[in-house]
Amino acid sequence: MDPLLEFIAWGYLAAIVWFLWGPWQDHCIDVARQNLFAARDDLFDLASGDGGISFSDNAYVELREYTNSLIRFSHKMTWVWMAALFGAAPAPRPNPVSSHISSIEDPETRKAVERIWLRVSETTVKLIVSRSPLLALLIGLVLVVHRVSSFIQKSPFTGLRMQVFGVIETETTNAARVEPVLHAQSAHKLNQAA
Repeated sequence: MDPLLEFIAWGYLAAIVWFLWGPWQDHCIDVARQNLFAARDDLFDLASGDGGISFSDNAYVELREYTNSLIRFSHKMTWVWMAALFGAAPAPRPNPVSSHISSIEDPETRKAVERIWLRVSETTVKLIVSRSPLLALLIGLVLVVHRVSSFIQKSPFTGLRMQVFGVIETETTNAARVEPVLHAQSAHKLNQAA
């Protein structure tokens, strides 16, 4: 390889690595924090209006504290950090946010708080995945394979394909049964000719 082209290739690789572990990380953290601030703001609006939840409600307090901790520690949230955190944690315990949300009596308020909880959870997962280019690539490949396989299963040609494979399988099975008989007949004819 030409040394100049090799130098340029290494330069591009270094630039990609710098971007993915530099500005891209900061961008992902900023976007996640902005989404978490918006979710916390929606929770505040729900409690400050006539949303059926008060500032002293356990669901409000737990979800606000959880969201605040995610905002505070979002710069540390990677899949390695989460794996170490869950690996070092004692036995899993029920999530207090979920249990407090399920105790909200008004169904409309409960749905509104669940939507905020879902936004916070989705933001956390997106942050962890987007901060790891390899994990994002792996999940992207899994999603593509899943989409393709579900498309194939829903395809109108699936039934036809299964019929064709069924015919091929039947013919192969029949050929496997007939082949030993043909070998025996050929061997018998060769013995007679000899």
